[in-house]
Amino acid sequence: MKATSFGYGNVTDAPPSVDWREKGAVTPIKDQGKCGCCWEFSVVAATERVNQLRNGNLIPPSEQELVDCDTAGQDHGCEGDLMEYAFQFIQHNKGLTTETNYPYQGVDGTSCNTQKAASQTVSINDTNLDHGVTAVDTGLVVMGLSIGWVNNSWGTGWGESGYVRMQRGIPAKEGLCGIAMEASYPTA
Repeated sequence: MKATSFGYGNVTDAPPSVDWREKGAVTPIKDQGKCGCCWEFSVVAATERVNQLRNGNLIPPSEQELVDCDTAGQDHGCEGDLMEYAFQFIQHNKGLTTETNYPYQGVDGTSCNTQKAASQTVSINDTNLDHGVTAVDTGLVVMGLSIGWVNNSWGTGWGESGYVRMQRGIPAKEGLCGIAMEASYPTA
């Protein structure tokens, strides 16, 4: 797959700042533990947000379903991989079940529980580094700098209660810490 720059399509009158926490589209910070599956947490967070905005319900999808069941292609459970493969899995699978139905264990090697995975609750239509995170606010201004809040999957003891502020609009096309290099996101 060829990496492309992030861009908005057919957007008019976009607000200068959106904090998805204030819109009720962000679940509490999670902790991936020792499982190297940040890519899954990033994909699940983005998927639950687009579904909340589309349906009005914040239903956390199952990260463990991706760890256990998304193994036939490129993804490697706790050994990591790229977000776009997980988005493709969700599309092909017609969605994900809930975190409540298929709880996170933070370990590899468990066979896919197809009975639990069969009840898809959230779905996506489309999408396109070595660590995945999720932007939750796209335009704070702090001391004259454009800042965005980003949530991570390393628990609330990391950063600012699990979040980090990142400067936007820097001269480097890859963005701060490469955040703009391989942006991927679901669409409703």
